[in-house]
Amino acid sequence: MRSIHPPKSRCQPQPPSPAALLVYPPSGGAIDAGTANAPVTILAGGGATFWKNTTTQWYSE
Repeated sequence: MRSIHPPKSRCQPQPPSPAALLVYPPSGGAIDAGTANAPVTILAGGGATFWKNTTTQWYSE
């Protein structure tokens, strides 16, 4: 994800098969209630949508 996304924008990465994908927030940011700069994992064959709330906070679904 990039810090250039405007607030309320979304990002929908999909991992290449058969590998999992680590998704990192922009530097200093967090996803859901995670630690700053910590990635979340999308399992192989899975998908996720990430919503930017502020410059440092993203939410997933």
